[in-house]
Amino acid sequence: MDLQSFTASVRTPCVRTGRIIEEVKLPDVTQAPNRDKNPIAGSASLRQWLKQMEKNYLARKLEDLGGNVGLTAKTCRIGVRTLSRKMRSYGLDKKLYKEKELNLTAKQSRPSSGQPARILKQTQP
Repeated sequence: MDLQSFTASVRTPCVRTGRIIEEVKLPDVTQAPNRDKNPIAGSASLRQWLKQMEKNYLARKLEDLGGNVGLTAKTCRIGVRTLSRKMRSYGLDKKLYKEKELNLTAKQSRPSSGQPARILKQTQP
């Protein structure tokens, strides 16, 4: 067997069934992966993607906790100074999350009929 026929046989995957060896066609692995499934992955580097995911995560945590930086840092298991630095670098302002929390609590405390809430007197037995 010469070198050329040996390399050709190594490149061609084979499946053995009984005494006859049959050739198996494999998909072309040189094709680029489909990037339509994740638009961020196709246009950004891993570092940019991670930063975007971290920003989204911190924004969601701040929103859930009403902009409380100390509690957010504790639940994220990072220091308050680290969270403050990340918030500054990502442009996240705790005041916006506190305002959202205040607006939500104000809407929830208002009666749905638009009339002021009445305080009922309790009768003592």
